[in-house]
Amino acid sequence: MSGLTLILNNWITIRQKIAGWLRPPKAPVIPTNEPEALVEPEPEPQPQPIETINRSQRRKVSSERRRLERARIKRDKLVTPNNLELLETIKPRAPRVKAPSKPINIVEDSPDEGRLIVGELVEGDGQGNVLFEESEFKGEFNFRDSILEQLDRYWVYIERMKKYDPDAYDLYTQIGGIMAPYCSIGANFDRRLTVDKMTEEEIEKHKKATVLTPWFKKHRPTFGCITFGANPLDEEIEDKTKNKKQYPKFIYFTKYRQPPPELQPMLGGDIYKLTIWWDRQHDKKLKWGRPTDCGIFVSQDGNTIKLLRQIDTKKIWIRRKHGHYRGKMFSIPQRAWHIPDIYKDWAADHGITADLHLTHLFTDTVKRYEQSCGINAQITIHKDNLTAIFGIDPRRTAYFFRDRDVVVNDGSRQRILHSVREHTRHDGTPVKSHYRGAREFTWAGYKVLITIPGLHHIPLGEFNLGATDSFWFKKGDKYKTEKEIGEALSRHIHGESIEQAFK
Repeated sequence: MSGLTLILNNWITIRQKIAGWLRPPKAPVIPTNEPEALVEPEPEPQPQPIETINRSQRRKVSSERRRLERARIKRDKLVTPNNLELLETIKPRAPRVKAPSKPINIVEDSPDEGRLIVGELVEGDGQGNVLFEESEFKGEFNFRDSILEQLDRYWVYIERMKKYDPDAYDLYTQIGGIMAPYCSIGANFDRRLTVDKMTEEEIEKHKKATVLTPWFKKHRPTFGCITFGANPLDEEIEDKTKNKKQYPKFIYFTKYRQPPPELQPMLGGDIYKLTIWWDRQHDKKLKWGRPTDCGIFVSQDGNTIKLLRQIDTKKIWIRRKHGHYRGKMFSIPQRAWHIPDIYKDWAADHGITADLHLTHLFTDTVKRYEQSCGINAQITIHKDNLTAIFGIDPRRTAYFFRDRDVVVNDGSRQRILHSVREHTRHDGTPVKSHYRGAREFTWAGYKVLITIPGLHHIPLGEFNLGATDSFWFKKGDKYKTEKEIGEALSRHIHGESIEQAFK
């Protein structure tokens, strides 16, 4: 496919979000002809007996959770912050004045709440179990044990994207590809060592999982990039399997407004370009990564997802049967619509069709992108001209960046961004819930920016323009390239208004 460019046409829509509770209508009163004295009153509901909470069991669950959490935190990789000598200039804090105690209602939690998700960080390492939070499986980092090692590999692979996909390189070096925890992408699962064909039951589950969420059907985002195999665990598996196993490093998609003529034309929906970026760092013959593209059609209602055919010229080799060159081969060019053989072979390894394999990969990618867009705090990491992003809980910023460079203001260390609950001051002044603290700082040699999507900038998933292939450009057309789009969105994330960024 040829290069593509985003055209700004009705590029932003202001949406007013109103939240409220809708009360169900009251049941109508049915008149009766019987005397009022004969109408039996409805029995009053009896209070349900309160289940007795087993406090010892609750303490046991909390204690086990803390033990597993400490075991997980021990695996964190810390760095030495700069400006440690400034800590000596920090003034001791004055003792806090405790607010007068107020009566509170203690609500006991049932033993079933706070269930533990336990597992080994790396399968088979023999170092015992640690804690996994449920939100980690949805793409949110709850522990920082793998962030630095993933960043080390991320910079290598995204830099190698520059030669064979410069458009994607210009965009994602500005806004960043999304990194995810190991358990979210399955990098620490033993099953990734083997490639087995699916059973009939697994194929049925595969088909049922190939659906789009209501969020995607509504927003239809323009682009998204998920980091998949750019980590040392997958590199180790690739080395063990000796070229028999290879993982895509990035999977990203782009919505077309005018797709290239090489793609099968479709009406009544949107066409997306799905790109799988293949790379292998330890392969001496492969100096740069390679992308493979395919077209995915999504109907207007979002219920039909289809892999599109591509038109291409193939050489048909024929052996001569007569004449002086008898027995020698010659080729005849044949131009036809077809699905590339690389996707058929890839799907055949799993025992499924190329259409099912690629459409499932597309829906899985956009689901991961949706989950990442819904994370509360977005962390933007910069290294020179490269960018990466990941999500965390904003209540855990102090834990994630406790080894950041020291900055002292007015005799105390600069606090990181944190949430402040709604409260009332000692003088009776009410304070609404808000965020305060430093959002920009240096950590492990990287420039870090913390933002709350929807508060500091628009969520990237709501950017829903379409891309126009360069084949349709005419002289004098006004457009913005992916590099310009990436620069504008980067300025918006760093504080400019969306109108000012796209001027």
